Formats: sequence, structure tokens, C-alpha cells
Amino acid sequence: MATYQQMVARSFNKNVKARIFKVGDWVLRKVFQNTRELNAGKLGATWEGPYLIDRVVGTGAYRLTIPDGTDSTC
Repeated sequence: MATYQQMVARSFNKNVKARIFKVGDWVLRKVFQNTRELNAGKLGATWEGPYLIDRVVGTGAYRLTIPDGTDSTC
């Protein structure tokens, strides 16, 4: 079973393309269950934004800015 799961994972990961963002790029942020609007149901928004990448904080971590110039709380 473990061998089969490794083969499936290897097959899936072959097609995954890493995406690297730079300062100044515009991005959307995924809405998670705890930040989702109440009573939105299944038709609620799954992405919010756009946000401007202000600073790269770490590997895959970014400081986002709302278009009006204030920092977002993410």
C-alpha cells in the first residue's frame, strides 16, 4: 500500500509547477473556513484580494498590502 501511494504521489507531483512571487506582484489570498463570511454557503467567495506583495518574509511567506496602502493581517 505504501509503495502504491508513493507511485501515485510521484505521478501527481510530476505535473506540479512551483510558483515564486516577487515584491510588487499582485496576488489573491485563499479564504479559509475560519475567515469565511458567515452564512455564505457553498457559493461564498473562495479567494479574496487583490493584494500587493510588499516584502518576502521567508520561503513561501510574504507580507501583503491592501491596495489602499495599509498592511493586511495575514
